[in-house]
Amino acid sequence: MAAIHKAARAGNVEKLRRLLAEGVSPDAVYNEHAFYITKTPLHCLCRNNNGGDRAACFELLRDAGANLEASDTGPTGNGWRPLHCAASSKSVELVSLLVQARVNVDAAGNSGVTALHLAGRRGAADCVEVLLAAGASLDARLSPSGMRPFDIAITRPYRRTWPLFLRAGAEIPTDNTDPYIVRVRNAGGFQRYAQAHVARIASILATPLLPPELVRKVLAFWLHAGYY
Repeated sequence: MAAIHKAARAGNVEKLRRLLAEGVSPDAVYNEHAFYITKTPLHCLCRNNNGGDRAACFELLRDAGANLEASDTGPTGNGWRPLHCAASSKSVELVSLLVQARVNVDAAGNSGVTALHLAGRRGAADCVEVLLAAGASLDARLSPSGMRPFDIAITRPYRRTWPLFLRAGAEIPTDNTDPYIVRVRNAGGFQRYAQAHVARIASILATPLLPPELVRKVLAFWLHAGYY
């Protein structure tokens, strides 16, 4: 691994700045020989989420002209772009920066996997929220299974992501027997479930000192009570 890749992986701003100033390409590639995957410094930065000033490193690479849509390559590469790596590493900071840079949020890697699939699989609720707000497709399908991001998410125990998908309009599965999914389905959809749930809790907590509308706002916006 070249020095620039090591600097990016570590989030080492000063070393990365020095290497770029010396003329090292922001798109330099290295072949991860054990897996024969070619990656750029930006892949290394986004794939790791463990220290350093990652936002500053991203800005250095971006301003130096790094390809924000570069795909990893090689016989065993996933076709992942930096956004895939950031979502998989649960780095909402880097996902947000990439979205702000207007990368393609629906870019698909091998087998049709998108960043939203990965964020849902990893239980990265903050990343899911950013991607959905940026318009990431709920209907992107894996090949050959045809699984959509929410289909992946509900196979995982990270329940905090579920209402984010449902609020955004994900289709409610008809064969899922999880109690939460059943309640949402029986209520006639997520919006109706959330409204009824908040109203029910608000009626329990309402007191003469707290108007019902204030209680509803506390529950809905501060405690996210309508979600679960």
